[in-house]
Amino acid sequence: MESLPGWLLKYEEVSNGAYKITIIRASGHKAEVTGDDFDLYIETVKEFAFDIERQITKNWSLFLYELCLTLLQDVKIIEKGYLEDSYRSWHITAAHKHILYDGREKFWIINNATGDNKSCDVIMDDRELNYPALRNAVKKYFR
Repeated sequence: MESLPGWLLKYEEVSNGAYKITIIRASGHKAEVTGDDFDLYIETVKEFAFDIERQITKNWSLFLYELCLTLLQDVKIIEKGYLEDSYRSWHITAAHKHILYDGREKFWIINNATGDNKSCDVIMDDRELNYPALRNAVKKYFR
């Protein structure tokens, strides 16, 4: 079960069919949910951690880059790069799709990796970005 970069995901069954799911950052920040819908609450604590990370991280762009690599761990990556000196922009390319995060303008796009940059599947401003939107876009276009 994948977590978020820099976060540890733990769970325990606290009673029959009820789970306590906790996600903890090395800094001590934590999100926790208890309930009976295991899969839903796993995703819920990831959403909480994503929101916490947005507020406290010193390098949001690097977190997004590492998160996308985590979400794409089962996809063959052809090329990737994180550019600290170029406004913390980054890109990840698979056989058929490409993710680009523009660190200066704070938006990301998913488009065809075939060189047709006019064909964008997703363009999202950083302010609109949340964990479900990112996860769903990556799963939809890279699976």
